[in-house]
Order: sequence, then C-alpha cells, then structure tokens
Amino acid sequence: VLQPMAFWLHGQEKRTRATADELGPILERPLAAIRCPLKTPGEFLRTIRDESGLVVGWGDDTFGFLHLGFQEYLAAREIRDLSMEDPEVLRKLASHFGESWWREVSLLLVSIEKPSVFERYVRFLIEEPAFGEEKNSSLVDELLDDATYVVPEPFLELLHRKPGRRRELWRKQLVAINALSRIAPARLSELSEMLAVHPFREIAGRFGEPLDRVTTTRTIEGEVELVTIPAGTFWMGSTKEERAKFVPEERIRDHANKWEEPRHEVQVSEFLLGKTPVTNEQYGRFLEGNPDVKPPDGWGERKAGGSDQPVAGVSWEDANAFCVWAGGRLPTEAEWEYACRAETETPWWTGEDPKDLAEAAWYDKNSRNAKHPVGRKKPNPWEVSDMHGNVWEWCADWFGRYETGKQTDPTGPEGGSNRVIRGGSFWFDADWCRSAYRNQWHPGSSNVHVGFRVALPAAPSS
Repeated sequence: VLQPMAFWLHGQEKRTRATADELGPILERPLAAIRCPLKTPGEFLRTIRDESGLVVGWGDDTFGFLHLGFQEYLAAREIRDLSMEDPEVLRKLASHFGESWWREVSLLLVSIEKPSVFERYVRFLIEEPAFGEEKNSSLVDELLDDATYVVPEPFLELLHRKPGRRRELWRKQLVAINALSRIAPARLSELSEMLAVHPFREIAGRFGEPLDRVTTTRTIEGEVELVTIPAGTFWMGSTKEERAKFVPEERIRDHANKWEEPRHEVQVSEFLLGKTPVTNEQYGRFLEGNPDVKPPDGWGERKAGGSDQPVAGVSWEDANAFCVWAGGRLPTEAEWEYACRAETETPWWTGEDPKDLAEAAWYDKNSRNAKHPVGRKKPNPWEVSDMHGNVWEWCADWFGRYETGKQTDPTGPEGGSNRVIRGGSFWFDADWCRSAYRNQWHPGSSNVHVGFRVALPAAPSS
C-alpha cells in the first residue's frame, strides 16, 4: 500500500511529506485491493504511524516516512512492479540518471530480484546522454555492484554501433567497455580487433599495442598482476621552473615544495611493479588468509567502493604485510617516481598541460570526490595505470630530504617518523598529482585517500 505513496512523493524533487488529503487519491486503490477495514486513507496513515513507526506524522494531518531510505526503497519496488506492464516507467527513471535525488532508487531497483529489470533498465539507460558523462562513471560501477542479476548484451550491442564521429557515442562505448571488463571480459576480448581501430584514442589505446613494445607481466599471490619496469636512469625531483609554473601561487611558499629538491640523477635496476594499485578484491583475499589483520575502516560498506576499486584506509604496516604475503614488497620512492615518469621529464607523464591529466587520472576535476575502479584511465607507456590520482600510494622509504649527487637504487633515510606517499588522490588537484610531488604519513595511521601497489625485484636470470 505504501509503495504508490513513496513513488508519488519521490516524483517531486525533495518531497518527503504530504497531507492526508493529498495522499488520499494515491492510497485509495491499493487499500481497496487489500480490502483494508480502515475507512479512510487518513485513518490508515494514522494507524501505521501509531503502531509501526514506518510512517511518522507532523501534526495530525501530515505524513511521511521515518527515513528517506524507506521512501527510496518502496519507490524502487513500485517502479519495478509498474514496469511489468508499462516499460516507460523505466525510461522515465533513466532520464534522471546522475541526479542525486534518484541515485539510491536506481541502485535499489537493480538489486530487486524475481524478476530483475536490470537488462530492460540498462537498455533505456544507454540512450541517455548522462550515461556517457565521466562524472557518472562511478554510478555505473555501483549499479553493477548492487545488481543481483547482470547481463552483457546491452553493452555489447552498444559497442557494435558504428562509432562515426559522434563523441557522445564514443563516451558511452567507453563506459560499456569498462562495464564488460568487469562482467564479461571474455566477450569483450572477442571485440579487440574491432576496438583497436576505434576513432576514440582512449578506446583504441586499450586494444591496440605498438609492435615495437613487448611487455612482460607476472601474477603473484592475491591475483596481483605486475609489469616489468626496465632498468634506466632518470632525473628525480623537480626544477624551480616547474614549481613556479604549475604550483598554485598560494602554495608556492609552502615548505613541502622544497621537498622536491635538489633534482638529482638516479639509476634504477629492473624491477616489477603492480599494473594498478591493490584492489578491494585482492585485499579481501589477504584478509581471508590472515584473520588476525584488522580490516580497513568501513570495510564491507558502500564507502569502501566496489571490488575493483583501490583499497584505501590501510596503514603502511598493513600494506607492507600484504606485500610480504603476496611475495613482494612496497616500491621504493625512487622506483615509484621512475615508473610513474616512464621516460618523461614533464610534470605529469601525460605532458605539461594539466588538462591532459584527465586522460590518465582521477583527481579533483573529474572524480566527484570518490575513488574509481582501477585501470579505467589510460596507462602510461610502461602499461602502469593510476600512478596519478585515485589514491595516494605508500612507498617503502622513510620520509626525508633528498641527498645530492647521482645515486643507484636509493632507499631513503635509515629511520624517521613518517613514510613516503606518492601520486595524489581523487580529492587533490593536479599539482599534488605531479610525478615529483612528495608527501608523508605516519606508518601506523590510515587514511581514506591512501592505498598502495606491490613491487618485486627482477629475477636474477633477467
């Protein structure tokens, strides 16, 4: 009986209460259907208010739900029921995609089973312009996380549309690729040849690989995939010119910017590095095998993110313990910056224009203040993703000032109070995401912005 009431209220932006007279026409039919002995909708509402607490009252004549979550859940159930006879109700819901008022309703809708409306809802959803907008990518991931039943067909059909020159369609097809990489990777791989020649370089770059580059990978405990980083020499740190040009004026006098000097030459031996930060799924395997380890704060809750989002809220000690369990270690700070730069000397491996950073990073301009699944952005030339943004990453080193002169495989100070973190996060701006930017955090503390990735020395035979 309360489902129509919830749906009617939610159909009006921010509406959470109404008078008995307003709700009367909404409740008459469902009350009649169950042959309710109560004579009027008002009498019914007062009874529910007094006996269950599901509905609360303001005075004797105005009613609403105890929690917004009840209204959202019942509205979702009403949409599911109505859609059995009128699919247009799903189209109308899809038109609200990306609007915060309807976010939970859409997530609850796909979580309802017997029967699921996931496939029919997604077919309407992919026709909406908002489906391809980068700011809504996290909502698509949440839909996949919450759905009790998922099918790849709507996404596959979207990829088979001729891309032409329609950038809006390209963006939607990129979202479809990200979805299929989670729910049907084998079906996606069947389209590799077609997608390798896609006009959108963010798509083609994921499926086409230059013939002159051979990437060696290795998978270790926890299903962590690492890529070989070749030996080489690079300039670590930044110049005063870089900081003067790219550091915001209000931070130019910040002592933290002096941590990037002196710029010095470093030689790095070949090693292996995680292609992405460690994910919630991978960390979950570690927790299963080590029941004495305390899970991160909020573990298992929605704020922790989906299975393919980077784990965060882990201390340096826990990150180090994971690496040891997996058969590796945390990267040194020099290894981290060397791998991040991938033979570039610009502020970001994407170049000198902060606008280009969006191709490779989730940061304050595009993240909507939330983590995102790993590997969704363009990898650097060494096939390493998410080095800029998404989450800060622990390094093995104690934090301290750089030494001068050329160094080989430096490991930082012998001791200290804080450990190095690198890369910036979804909440920070482009300056903090620069390849040279350094930060620090207490090794026994955790932070929702800090994660890590695994490193491994190269085998002696190599």
